Amino acid sequence: MGAAAVSNRQVDYGLGECLDIYRPGISPHSTERLPVVLLWHGVGVAERGVLAPLARAVARGGSLVVVPDWRSSAADRGRAHLLASLEFARTRVDAYGGDSSRFVLAGWSRGARAGMGLVLRPEVVNGWRPGAFVGIAGGYGPRPHGQNSDAPTTGSIPLEDARSSTAAPLPVTLVHGMSDPVVDIEQSRSVAGVLRGRGWDVTLTEVPDADHSSIVWADDDPVRERSRPGNSAQSLRDGSITARSVLEALDRV
Repeated sequence: MGAAAVSNRQVDYGLGECLDIYRPGISPHSTERLPVVLLWHGVGVAERGVLAPLARAVARGGSLVVVPDWRSSAADRGRAHLLASLEFARTRVDAYGGDSSRFVLAGWSRGARAGMGLVLRPEVVNGWRPGAFVGIAGGYGPRPHGQNSDAPTTGSIPLEDARSSTAAPLPVTLVHGMSDPVVDIEQSRSVAGVLRGRGWDVTLTEVPDADHSSIVWADDDPVRERSRPGNSAQSLRDGSITARSVLEALDRV
């Protein structure tokens, strides 16, 4: 991905939460408008920092990357935070050099479920559609043991929506580790098969040996029992594959 400089700015987007804006280290006086990637993290509190290495890599590729915090523990399971961060990325990024007409929505884990929900049910956001969607290690179908399977953005199960959605197809990129112990890769395979069968353009990248953390350039933190920004050889390898997948999705916008 190279070692070019990337600037990072923290912004309060409302509802008591912040987001990080990453952009290539170009002159602040540049008139270049950058395509936008909105990247949602998974479950957890203040998790946007976990995605910092991936966000920097994507920004180095020539885009403006927005990574918000959102709270899955909120009473609405994070819906208000997710939609508020989307509104920010759609309406306020021009002030930071973004071009919201070239927009990729991306998410990891629960964030991928949330994003896929909006792609399949655009009426939730008054018909808005991203130019492309990237789902990273997402679970889209029913979850085991009676766990809530709905997308927090829509209140419905994305795999079921994929079978019935009347939304126009758009480019979908899915990335999943073949050794993911948290979300089985069959979740991505299943939704990819349904969407392809309905005429959608779907790319599924299956990454050998990648797990739930390494796929987003993160490492497992056994003390916190969560993920942390990665610096291992595996997270570098797997995260670079995901970064390339996001950049390739931008080329389709």
